[in-house]
Amino acid sequence: MKFRLLPIIMFVASAHFYGQVTPQDSTQVSNSVHAENQAGTYTLKDIVVDGVKKYTPAQILRFTGLVKGESVDIPGQKISNAVKKLWDTQSYSEVEVYVQSIEGETVILKFYLQDLKDLGEVKFTGKGIGKSKNEKMAKDNNLKPGTKITQNLVSSLKTNVPKDFIKKGYADAKISIQEKVNAGDPNLVDWTINVDKGKRIKIDHIEFEGNQYVSDRKLRKKAFKETKQKRFGIGGILKSSKFIEDKYQEDKQNLINYYNSLGYRDAAIVSDSVWRNKRNNYEINVKLKEGKQYYIGDITFTGNTVYSTDYLQRLLGYKKGEIYDAVGFNKKVGEDGGKEDDSDLKSLYMNSGYLFSNVTPVEKSVDGDKINLEIRINEGERATWNKVTWQGNTTTHDHVILRALRTKPGELFKKSDIKRTYFDLAGMSFFDPQQVGQDIQPNQQDNTVDINWKLVEKGSSQVQLQAGYGGNSFIGTLGLTFNNFSLKNFLKFKDFKPVPQGDGQTLSLQAQAGQYFQNYGVSFTEPWLFGTRPTALSVSLNNSRVKYSDVYGNAQKLNIFSASVGLNRLLKWPDDYFSLYTGLQYQKYDFKNYPFQFGDATEYYG
Repeated sequence: MKFRLLPIIMFVASAHFYGQVTPQDSTQVSNSVHAENQAGTYTLKDIVVDGVKKYTPAQILRFTGLVKGESVDIPGQKISNAVKKLWDTQSYSEVEVYVQSIEGETVILKFYLQDLKDLGEVKFTGKGIGKSKNEKMAKDNNLKPGTKITQNLVSSLKTNVPKDFIKKGYADAKISIQEKVNAGDPNLVDWTINVDKGKRIKIDHIEFEGNQYVSDRKLRKKAFKETKQKRFGIGGILKSSKFIEDKYQEDKQNLINYYNSLGYRDAAIVSDSVWRNKRNNYEINVKLKEGKQYYIGDITFTGNTVYSTDYLQRLLGYKKGEIYDAVGFNKKVGEDGGKEDDSDLKSLYMNSGYLFSNVTPVEKSVDGDKINLEIRINEGERATWNKVTWQGNTTTHDHVILRALRTKPGELFKKSDIKRTYFDLAGMSFFDPQQVGQDIQPNQQDNTVDINWKLVEKGSSQVQLQAGYGGNSFIGTLGLTFNNFSLKNFLKFKDFKPVPQGDGQTLSLQAQAGQYFQNYGVSFTEPWLFGTRPTALSVSLNNSRVKYSDVYGNAQKLNIFSASVGLNRLLKWPDDYFSLYTGLQYQKYDFKNYPFQFGDATEYYG
């Protein structure tokens, strides 16, 4: 006996919204008996698959987790789980389960599966969206032909695309998706995504309540750095009054930090509200509790043995009786990232090998309007570099990177060496500075540190082509610069891609020519000639010729040949940012009937 009934469970993703439809939303009608007449426990004999050809029934059965011969309840949890597993694969836009037939105590289930549609052509439309913007938006959202159209894809698209415009002040930005069957392939669906930016929504007013000691104007200027109200004049043009939620939350924290820097350690935001006014622009109101202003009381140090209290006090810079700038004080100690120039106490210890040291500021007590502070120091043991590795150099040879590293195995750990190595690697111009990174793994058990430098190479060679007109003739320039050249491999006639690379040397060739003028030059630089300190050797040759005839037919010429060689050595004093250059230059002049100008007189030589 066979039955055709309402689906036991059905999930459907519609063409536009890709949402789930529950069984009670279905409009299908039973052909014979009601579903409750099939309720019971059966032995699963087999399954039948309809609607897709990609997988066999046996494969679908494995996906569901069902096993032939096992007991299943209709309706029941096993079938629900099977449907959920199919749905979670995000391979189908529709999943339905029917009872195909019941024979005694066995049942055959029918799975109807509809494959997800594949994306065809994608086009963004809307004001200000041209070809380049179209391509960028498609790339940023990974909208490639053949992409499966899933609910997650549509949801993320409706979130991410407007987000880019919201950051620019278009708070009401939204998109709508229109689809049609691809003309060349009926299995593909083309999308036209209309972007409606709406109007730019500005901030009309930012008001503060409860501030007695600091004016609204100063708070808007000093604390709300990214959230600005409308202004007239140059300042208003340079700083737009757009509202961005993330930036607004940051500025609220900046507001508290600003108060803390002025000594108001108890300052707090009681409440804040953001709403649209009649002109559809934003109004912002922030209610504050300032509290009283505090000053620095006694400052004591505990746990320091490497550096004296007097030295640490001088480096700290804050004295008793000064306004208690909690933000600046914590940075000077080393909290909250410390100072950018590493002039904080924590960096002092880390640049002396004490990686595992702790320097913690504590508000020890409050005496009226004075805060007594204690800086607790746990120095620990010195750490050394252990494993130093690097990755990502596909062209540049290892020895070029190795000589630039200041983080060397066995040497004392220094925070400053990490920063200096970064600048040295980025300054080579062989690697993308934005992607030079490091993975630091401290090993406190044996007081060592492992570091792996992550590099991404970029093209460093340059080609220069120029043409101009001067002196009644055209002048052309051709220049070639190879910034990661390898002279050693060049002389061995190997690794030409198109020229040998990888040793960090620079080879530059330049030629200029016009009707009466020619200039040829070649230069070579070896950045690290010998020794443990970089000593750069530079050699250059240049030859220029001028030849023409004057109005009387007399031939005039001027040939200049020049050669130079120089050494640029990095010094240790006053520090290793200084270098000393020593060079020699040779020039040879060969001229005939050439006019040299001296003041108002012209003399001919040769």
